[in-house]
Amino acid sequence: MAGVTRAAMLGPDSGGGRMKQVLTICCMCEKVRDKGKAEWVEGVWQDFTVYMAAYSLRPADVRFAHTYCPTCLTLYRELLASAEAHPQQETE
Repeated sequence: MAGVTRAAMLGPDSGGGRMKQVLTICCMCEKVRDKGKAEWVEGVWQDFTVYMAAYSLRPADVRFAHTYCPTCLTLYRELLASAEAHPQQETE
């Protein structure tokens, strides 16, 4: 499907005929990955409201794909490792 964008595959939404764009959003800090015009670029993570304003998008124009940004992924891995290293004792 070369040359077909994700928005085009989703089709128009139910109102206004605008295409829905899929945004990759961090499920912890809610930053959005901005790939710019290149799909293969890792992208820059930025604030949701800044991204929406920069591209003149409304919440109705987007769908979300949840993941972790690199910063939150590192923090989550450290938290998980710490929890595994120091399991809580059950109290009776």
